Amino acid sequence: MAVYRKARPEERDAYVRFANMVFNDAGDPVKFDTDLPKVYGPDVDGSHFQNIAVDDEKGIRGLVAVLPGELYAGGETLRTGFVGTVSVHPEARGEGHMKRLMGMALDEMRSNGTDFSMLHGRRQRYEYFGFAQGGVDWSFEVSRSCVQHALKKVDADDVSFEEIKENSPWVQEAEAMHRQGKAYYQRDSFVLDCMSFIHRPWAILRGGRFAGYLVCNSRKNAIAEIGVRSTEDLDAALKAWTTANETGVTVVLPEWECEKARHLAAYAEFARLEPNVHVQVFNFRKVISALMRLKAEYARLCDGRLCLEVDGECFTIVVENGQPHTEDGGESPVSLSALDANRLLAYPFDYEGRSETPAGWFPLPFFCPVPDQF
Repeated sequence: MAVYRKARPEERDAYVRFANMVFNDAGDPVKFDTDLPKVYGPDVDGSHFQNIAVDDEKGIRGLVAVLPGELYAGGETLRTGFVGTVSVHPEARGEGHMKRLMGMALDEMRSNGTDFSMLHGRRQRYEYFGFAQGGVDWSFEVSRSCVQHALKKVDADDVSFEEIKENSPWVQEAEAMHRQGKAYYQRDSFVLDCMSFIHRPWAILRGGRFAGYLVCNSRKNAIAEIGVRSTEDLDAALKAWTTANETGVTVVLPEWECEKARHLAAYAEFARLEPNVHVQVFNFRKVISALMRLKAEYARLCDGRLCLEVDGECFTIVVENGQPHTEDGGESPVSLSALDANRLLAYPFDYEGRSETPAGWFPLPFFCPVPDQF
């Protein structure tokens, strides 16, 4: 009989081996201790993140982990929980372990004040647990042809790159630039977080001086995050990067980095707008307030009012002169289940039965860059 509980520090090797085995068996050649060192590295105690199902005779039968985080947005600090390493032993599937462990993880997040949760995975599977596909990110394909023609007059001769490591002189400057964004996630270890999923952080240098940073995959053809002071530095960095690595590159941006997005859209080979994560909001009023204030910083919100009733809580969203706030109660509320409310707030496309809302309000800018994912 399985017992459901938190993992213990001395079980670290066991749950890492278990996660590797399950994902490898499913055809995903992941190695968690190197691919996700911020949680599963040999010197990291990530046991308090791991919810496990353990059988006295058969060992670990299932695992669901939650990585806590903090998103600074709209003048608020939002507590987040990113669900990951969802895994069940191949011989134990159908025994209900995933359902029990997901319930355990969600209950813990609700009780500890988590404002919203995120995860990746199959949409239909995780809708059963209350997650809605949502948020948006921009993905730009900058080919070598783009660079050759659109950026032919850009001077990139003084640009060089240096990998940022723990003892690098560029760590503090990269961290500071990361925190200058309209919204950002707190990083306990900038370098270790940026190494998630076999990525690496690189300093962008111009004439030997710090001009920005980027986080790129091991093949150096996908930039998950880029921080620069100007679009001039952005162009020079992309030209130098694609030339040095002899490859085109995909650049992913959150919706709120609209200046970079508009600039890249002018010459990128392709631009795609697509959902970023699956989202489940627990504290609807706080999350809506913060993310609508964030959105008002870079987009036009039409004035209007919308009264929502979600899980017994009733409040009104108000936008006046483009500035949002919320009020207690309200008249003629739109009553939604938690899942439908998540769909309304997060899904980037209209869907059947969606409540009418003033233009520009939704979807809210749910986004999590690779370094902050789990």
